[in-house]
Amino acid sequence: MEAVRVLALAFGKSLYWSLLVALFGLLQLWLVFAYEGLTAQPLGIERVMRDGVLLFFAVAVTIGLTLDFWFEAASDAQPTPMGLWIVTAFVFYPLMILTLVVALAMALAINGAQLETSALTLITLTVTGMTTCYALMTKTYLFLRVLRAQPRYPTFLI
Repeated sequence: MEAVRVLALAFGKSLYWSLLVALFGLLQLWLVFAYEGLTAQPLGIERVMRDGVLLFFAVAVTIGLTLDFWFEAASDAQPTPMGLWIVTAFVFYPLMILTLVVALAMALAINGAQLETSALTLITLTVTGMTTCYALMTKTYLFLRVLRAQPRYPTFLI
């Protein structure tokens, strides 16, 4: 039962972290929404997707989380074993996100006018969803590591 409580605490902290990152990291998008709402101009999904704010936000969050893990792993007294989980989560997955975003940016640069909005929207939402899952998983894992290292963890932090 204690393990479930610690896991719930770590997941709650990662959810809180994700909400704050989305609030401040996507400030440009919130300002565009506010401006469009005040000027009564329709905000098309195509404009939001072609702007690329979600894609570059996803790259920044993914790389930030990856570096956060590697810096924490480097500061541990015991080295982190390089198992399949670590290689997949902190090497392969960030490279996959980065590759998707760079490929989409190149496709937009080469033939942006011909790229269908539905394909652009699908790729953007896929990358954003993958990044959200990655952020929750990674921060939960990192918070679990911290909570396990503490002899008594505070419960008021959620």
